[in-house]
Amino acid sequence: MREKNVFLDLLTKLRTEQNISVDQLCEGLCSRRLFTGFENDEQNVSLLLQDMLLERLGVGTETAQEYVDYEEYDRWELRHRILHNITFENIERAEDLLKEYEQLCDMQDSLERQFVLSQRAQIRRAQGADKEELSELFTEAVSMTVPEVSERSLNEMALSMKELNLLLEREQYRQDGERLPRYEVIVEYIESKHSDRIGRVKIYPKAVYFWCLCAMNDMAWMEQQDAVEKLLERCNNAFELLRDTSRIYFLWELLELREKLLARRVMEIDSAPAVGKKIGSKEYRERGRLEKWQKENARWKWVLDAVYTEFHVPKETWEYCYLYVRKGVNCYADVIRIRRQMLGMTAKEVYDGICGEAVLRRMEQKISKPHRYNVQEFFARLGLSMELTRTELVSGDPEIKKLFEKLKKEINGREWKQAEELLLEIEGRSPVEVKVNQQLLMQK
Repeated sequence: MREKNVFLDLLTKLRTEQNISVDQLCEGLCSRRLFTGFENDEQNVSLLLQDMLLERLGVGTETAQEYVDYEEYDRWELRHRILHNITFENIERAEDLLKEYEQLCDMQDSLERQFVLSQRAQIRRAQGADKEELSELFTEAVSMTVPEVSERSLNEMALSMKELNLLLEREQYRQDGERLPRYEVIVEYIESKHSDRIGRVKIYPKAVYFWCLCAMNDMAWMEQQDAVEKLLERCNNAFELLRDTSRIYFLWELLELREKLLARRVMEIDSAPAVGKKIGSKEYRERGRLEKWQKENARWKWVLDAVYTEFHVPKETWEYCYLYVRKGVNCYADVIRIRRQMLGMTAKEVYDGICGEAVLRRMEQKISKPHRYNVQEFFARLGLSMELTRTELVSGDPEIKKLFEKLKKEINGREWKQAEELLLEIEGRSPVEVKVNQQLLMQK
């Protein structure tokens, strides 16, 4: 029996839940006709396009396990080699690999071209390119999938983390200077967007940092009442998100920024009339809270400084390659060949009743790509699921993911009765024909 395409099911349910039209979701990515082919399971979806569609619906894709054909796998592997060399500042090697990638890919594809432009901008920045060149690169990269962005409200669009990142970078290098309101609009868009924590943490701390830094350099804005409190609140929101997800994107920058904001707020309280310093007053209590934050902030900076120094890691988040990193990608031809050999199965035992021998042989040798349904049947015969994920249940229902997270918390808290009730609810709503779901639920 053929497996249900969980990716397409999830895409449809998320789009319906968030009231996002097909036109909004597909704008700059693909035609409505092509998307209909995806939803009807008649058209293959490239890895770049699949991830962008999911990101526009607020899904962080780094935990998903994907099986792709050999050509897609080669492109994915080369992208990661480029990202690796940029991250570790092997800039010349990264530049050579990027040129190789341009020769390998279809540069008429908007997502492929956006990736190339984005990485070229990072390479040129590391090589000392001027503001004008970087502005042009980021502007062209944004325009690949977000047309006429300057003339439109962000709330009219569905944007991915990668696209929001390019908007931030583009704003940073504007020839006529950064615009504080534009940063704030991006921060508010991220806060209001329906997204999971893994997706949000990749871009929210950066957006908050860019907004806060720009605001602190705007004397008129900082003269507003409660300006410092507003900035501190957003910083603290970013810290909580980083802590919840065990990430450190822009952590050092935010700690330095919060250190300055705390000092400024303490100075404001100290310069207020004496009545505000009376024991038990609102200002007195606030000053005590601020002093605790200052000590915590200093401790965090000390620890980070020690770790970064020991491992020779830059303190600042100078690149954004982590946005493009996609783990858990495998070539299905390799998986089928290795699994067949591991189980001691003959080729005939795998293809018999599904297709001819030549189809399997040519696939294993990476000469041709069989129909997706044939690959799905091969996987089923080998006891594998094409919709496998490493850490989460496979389901097109976004609510199940939330229930599974809650189940893990109840188990960690030894709340066995609540955990058992949740497990029964999840079992009743999950596609139990998917083998990885059976495995995960049995473990729980």
